[in-house]
Amino acid sequence: MGGKRTSPPSTLADARAAFEADLAQLPSAARRIRSPQLPSAAVSERLSRLTADVRQRIEDRVAALSRATGGRTESAGPVAGARGGGSAG
Repeated sequence: MGGKRTSPPSTLADARAAFEADLAQLPSAARRIRSPQLPSAAVSERLSRLTADVRQRIEDRVAALSRATGGRTESAGPVAGARGGGSAG
């Protein structure tokens, strides 16, 4: 879809090593062939703080935009400084 490779493709050995490293990170109960148990995800304190910080920054920007446009935020376009699309990584 118009993308351009920025690095050479991984070798089979590289892919195997990455898979084995990822697999080793799973709890043994999740690696079982029969009746594996899904690992559970937990929200860390660091993620909770980051979420609260980002939420507050967005709320501050929306409030500033609302004040600047006299409350007409729906037709004002994107919030200044906001980045659209993609995912955080």
